[in-house]
Amino acid sequence: YATRDPGFTTQEIDKAAHNGWQRWHRDLDQEVSQWINQNQSATKEEFEAWLRWRYNQPDLKARFPNGF
Repeated sequence: YATRDPGFTTQEIDKAAHNGWQRWHRDLDQEVSQWINQNQSATKEEFEAWLRWRYNQPDLKARFPNGF
């Protein structure tokens, strides 16, 4: 994976959805990091499937209706 990989670009529903990014984004980063640490033998496909699942959960779906 590369920084700003276009395969990982998503758009929030509106500017307000990005408010408070520092907290919710740090929490999401920690969650992703924890998943990676707990699934070190996961394939790229497994990680991306989990990420798509995560972005379809209500909290992120509200911010990113088009998902991941």
